[in-house]
Amino acid sequence: MIDVGADLQRAYDDGYAHGITDAMKWIPCSEIVDIPDHEVLACDKYGEMIIGYLVYDEQWICESETQFMYDPIAWLPLPEPYREDDYE
Repeated sequence: MIDVGADLQRAYDDGYAHGITDAMKWIPCSEIVDIPDHEVLACDKYGEMIIGYLVYDEQWICESETQFMYDPIAWLPLPEPYREDDYE
């Protein structure tokens, strides 16, 4: 029998040991020096999240093609998209 929980825990532990979790820490919008020029995952104070581009015009806005988030408080860079060639 496959123990999926143990496999997931082992993968998490391996990622943590290699510093992957450091790349997955939320970055407060108050600490932005340069506005990212790529899509990010943004979060507001209510825990709502969207993927879009950060814009600053007297307040932070995260905008996508269909949604706007006014005053996001933190963001995460998105991981690279999955490519099957990387896992063969």
